[in-house]
Amino acid sequence: MTALTIPIKREECKPIFENQQGIENHTMAAIFYDEVAKNHREAAKHHAAGKHDEAFKSICTAQENLSKAAEYQSQAVLNHVMNNYKWMQ
Repeated sequence: MTALTIPIKREECKPIFENQQGIENHTMAAIFYDEVAKNHREAAKHHAAGKHDEAFKSICTAQENLSKAAEYQSQAVLNHVMNNYKWMQ
């Protein structure tokens, strides 16, 4: 009788915390990128209305949100690299 082998996907072996952290990083990056787009649309409306001070405030808020999104994205990439590295050894 031969043994039945069932391939196990990497994702199935990851600890729950690592998987949850990865989901959170992707979700938060997406949320902040959505906010960046919203801020730029607001800035465009203000600019068109001649409210340049308000447009500037929207752009500053967009820059802050972009920094936060980039940080979450960096963490997501780092988590993927580290998890894949563990499996390559």
